[in-house]
Amino acid sequence: MLVPQKAGASDTENEFGGQEMLFLLEEAYTQEKGEWQIGVSLGQALEGADERQWEFELEYGLTDRLQVFAELPLRDSRSGGIGDPEIGLDYALLKDNGDNIPEFTIGAALTVPVGENDSGPGNGGVGYQLSARLSKALTTDFFVHALAEYEAVPNARQDGEDFSLREYALGAGLAYSPTEGLFLVAEYLWENEREKQNDVIESESEHLLSAGITYEFDNDLSIGLGGAFDLNSHADAQLFALVQWEF
Repeated sequence: MLVPQKAGASDTENEFGGQEMLFLLEEAYTQEKGEWQIGVSLGQALEGADERQWEFELEYGLTDRLQVFAELPLRDSRSGGIGDPEIGLDYALLKDNGDNIPEFTIGAALTVPVGENDSGPGNGGVGYQLSARLSKALTTDFFVHALAEYEAVPNARQDGEDFSLREYALGAGLAYSPTEGLFLVAEYLWENEREKQNDVIESESEHLLSAGITYEFDNDLSIGLGGAFDLNSHADAQLFALVQWEF
């Protein structure tokens, strides 16, 4: 199945311009060599006006397949503050060039324990993350995404207590473009968090479902609005606003 190619793409990779803005997942598409992407997201919990989560993201293409990225979370609430920044690399093993091959990217990152860990969002210990992501343009209008992710903080510390943290995530997404630049997005994400303290393990899972709309302008500026809720508890519903710019 062949689809049109992205105008201005690299001659060596001929990268297809797929759908690149999601709410729960991270797409597999990497930045081209010398290309920057700046993103800002806001998540607003509906159960209280004081529960907001900001995230700032920066990506840069070292090559057409390898990118470096950095993320900084910030929580605006009674127990808020700066979270632990994350720095990592993504490498596209496969490129979606418009044929039957999907974009398939693996990533690795470190979280640096500089965030507020006394009643704040910081974990108080060095962590690492491994991920595998897939994105594919099925046609010029339909796009699919998938994610598998593992994150660990072996020596976490919050509120004066030591513990280890493990998180697992699996997700899938579907996007439809009814007209050029406009995308309707639906996603599902399963997350499982396990904390171990003094040989006692506590586990908690979320089944998140989201829907939203995004729009990409001609100058590569994209905006998005969406919402998500936990299938286990609708009280955890939240709204999202995203802004993303490539240059």
